[in-house]
Amino acid sequence: MGLAVRKSSALLAPFTAHLSNYAALGEEDLNGLGWEPADLQLHAIREPLLSGPEEVRLVTSGWAGVSRVLADGRRQILHVAIAGDIVNAPPIAEGEVSALTTARTIDAGPLLEWLRSQAANSGVVRAWTLAQAEHQRLLYEQIARLGAMTAYERAASFITELLARHQRAGLSDGRRMPWPATQEVIADVLGLSMVHVNRVLQQLRRDGMIETRSGMLIVCDPERLAAAGFAPA
Repeated sequence: MGLAVRKSSALLAPFTAHLSNYAALGEEDLNGLGWEPADLQLHAIREPLLSGPEEVRLVTSGWAGVSRVLADGRRQILHVAIAGDIVNAPPIAEGEVSALTTARTIDAGPLLEWLRSQAANSGVVRAWTLAQAEHQRLLYEQIARLGAMTAYERAASFITELLARHQRAGLSDGRRMPWPATQEVIADVLGLSMVHVNRVLQQLRRDGMIETRSGMLIVCDPERLAAAGFAPA
């Protein structure tokens, strides 16, 4: 099934902005990415995003999480998906994809089918391939974050990563980004207790690294924050 050729789509704008960081997108690429989906769904917090193992969805607002859930209900969030990210079922036992905040998604199946139909040397395919490699790198970064970093370093690293990803999706000016998550979500990402997360975030504020205002997180000194999390600015 082909996608309707249209010049713009607000729902796909973060996805298009994300891809444009990896390769130049031509007019044909942008037209194909201008498809207007019709199945926008709203998800409550903790609601599963996928109805089956073959489904793939594109997050258009809010945060979703790819998690490993233990038998007693504890979870480790392995990856946070923001607007512009595509999510599918994780290949692990007791894995789930659910809304971490109120989120909206669309069916990404037609979009991926369109991508597969494009020439291998097209800008959009090159960009998609590099974006997939970056997603793999982020999973390894999460392993290193949990296994080798202090709580303070984990928080600095995670916030630095999110800031860069929001900027690539056109959702940040390089200092401000949406911050809809609860401390429970941050705790499950960083493998810490909520009490510990609260202390670390307070310390980052005291150190002049971050501020939070009206659902936004402001990174006051991106280079210092990146250095604290052992990430490039």
